[in-house]
Amino acid sequence: MLNVIKTTALAATVSTFALASFAAAVETPPVAEVTVEVSALAAQDSNAARVYETITTDLAQAISDRVTLGTGEDSYDIRVNIRKVALDGDTLAPNGDAFNQLEGVVVLNGPNTASGNETFPVRISAMTGEQVVPAGFIGVRPGTDDFYDAMIVSFAENVAEQLSGVYTGG
Repeated sequence: MLNVIKTTALAATVSTFALASFAAAVETPPVAEVTVEVSALAAQDSNAARVYETITTDLAQAISDRVTLGTGEDSYDIRVNIRKVALDGDTLAPNGDAFNQLEGVVVLNGPNTASGNETFPVRISAMTGEQVVPAGFIGVRPGTDDFYDAMIVSFAENVAEQLSGVYTGG
């Protein structure tokens, strides 16, 4: 379950509207490549792969929509490894059709990162109403039908924000 999106293949499909709206909020360095994969262990321990067959493509596209695409010496590569998709911590959802937690590790590789890359975890928990967000998670409160989209968008926005933190302009 590996998905790689390169700038050349993506140029014609990226939504100009999505780029313009998010670009106003976060300035990022150019990104040459976005790679999203699901770790083998996560795929074995969850029935989410059957429910969200396009999770790697959807997350790669969402990240690409929120960063500045480009190539050159100052460009970055983003690698995401999805480690867990769960429903309130349980990776095997009883009905197999609803999940509200998404966890992964992001590696930024580029010129302004220590030792050539920077690694950070992203943990998203989509909650409704009065639920308490678990410690260490970023809280998202969508309607129940919007959990998947909310997790993907929130994960992608966090990656773009982290990337902008290493950007020194240029």
